[in-house]
Amino acid sequence: MREITEADWKLWRKITDIAYERFCEQTLAKVIQAANSKEDASDRYGKAHAILKDADKKLENAFGPLRRSTALQQLAYAVAEGMISRQELSEFSHEAQQIVKLWLRQ
Repeated sequence: MREITEADWKLWRKITDIAYERFCEQTLAKVIQAANSKEDASDRYGKAHAILKDADKKLENAFGPLRRSTALQQLAYAVAEGMISRQELSEFSHEAQQIVKLWLRQ
């Protein structure tokens, strides 16, 4: 496994803050939608709980803990889950982009 370059590492740390916040906003919107449905309270709670449980797993896989040794794998996961846009991916080095693209083909 390749280690992330210094420039890509700095960019990854910067983009994770933005992507984390964006993902949390999207997740909260889903929870609000579930909470505002016409279903029974227990059903709404169950849906909201499931949304948050799924989001927690995704956040852990993509953003925690941040380590140089797993950064490229986390980046690939974040791209696959739509947490990082293709535009944001294009800001990384060609090498990092190629590694991510290889992982996404698996």
